[in-house]
Amino acid sequence: MTDSQKTVFATGIPGKTCRRYPFAAAKYDGKTIRYYCLATPFVSGTEERGMMEKSGGKVRGMEYSFGVKIPMEEYGVLVAMGNEETMVPSVSISRRRTEDLLLRMVRGCVTPSLVRDVVDDWLAE
Repeated sequence: MTDSQKTVFATGIPGKTCRRYPFAAAKYDGKTIRYYCLATPFVSGTEERGMMEKSGGKVRGMEYSFGVKIPMEEYGVLVAMGNEETMVPSVSISRRRTEDLLLRMVRGCVTPSLVRDVVDDWLAE
């Protein structure tokens, strides 16, 4: 994924932003549905900068606590079709699981109006 393919935007939570990675597109009823994977840091940008300064810039996606790697990002989904879009941040701490969910959505041509129901069903599995 190149830097030109990712977009940083606000999540609606003060101090939190996330990156949006294009995942796939599908056609439904003559319209294009676009699917994105969202990556949101667990900590705010200010907290992350403080951690980077304390560690000499060695914090890169994982923080160590008692010798155990703790992920520093959580992943979500965004589905857009025309002017309609639905974002569900913080679905999983696993990017692979989130991309599996996105793949299911693409195969089923899930529209923005159905995203929350699909995510709820997926989380209940």
